[in-house]
Amino acid sequence: MSQTIIPRAAVHGAASGVIFMAFFGTLWAGIGIRGLQGWGFLWLLILSLLIGVILLIGGIVLIMNSRRLSNEMMNRDVHRWKRKNMWFGIFSV
Repeated sequence: MSQTIIPRAAVHGAASGVIFMAFFGTLWAGIGIRGLQGWGFLWLLILSLLIGVILLIGGIVLIMNSRRLSNEMMNRDVHRWKRKNMWFGIFSV
């Protein structure tokens, strides 16, 4: 069984994505809930805010815990990350 090292930058990037999506997901949910015009408006709004806050806290905790990780990678991991980044660049254009 091989073990890979996840670099600090990868965890920090994922946590930043969680925080970004928590904010905008909560915003979009609030807009959608307002469009329901009274169908459980208050409870759905509270639920969406609660989920957004939980995701925000989770992202912050993940960033704080990622500080304990190292940015060192094994040679085979460096090669795999380079290939993943290459394919991401190809498909994201």
